[in-house]
Amino acid sequence: MKQYLGLLAFTLGFGLAACGGPTPVPAASPPAGEAIVVPGKPQVIILSPPEDAVVNAPQVEIIGQTTSDAVLTFNDEIVIAGPDGAFMVTVPLDEGPNLVQMVASDAEGNETTFELTVTYEPQSRP
Repeated sequence: MKQYLGLLAFTLGFGLAACGGPTPVPAASPPAGEAIVVPGKPQVIILSPPEDAVVNAPQVEIIGQTTSDAVLTFNDEIVIAGPDGAFMVTVPLDEGPNLVQMVASDAEGNETTFELTVTYEPQSRP
């Protein structure tokens, strides 16, 4: 229960903190059950997309939260988290399942790795 309340407070804090910053904020955060908490240091929370998401666009926006000024890579895309730890990156996808590899690092040299699967299924034309 403590972890759930901590995640909820962290997620709500992300929304409030990010509203005043330059990082775009999603129109609606996914339900707390869909957020992916990647343990380690730095800790990373992926708010969108959920694991095994199926999308019909050739790219996906990955939105999340980590420690302030952490450096992340998603495949070949480098992102520096804002002062509030918020980040967003658009990752191109190939048709079918895609493995998005994430590495997050902080100023102390700690690294956290994670793999997210997103499937691109183009819309069929009538």
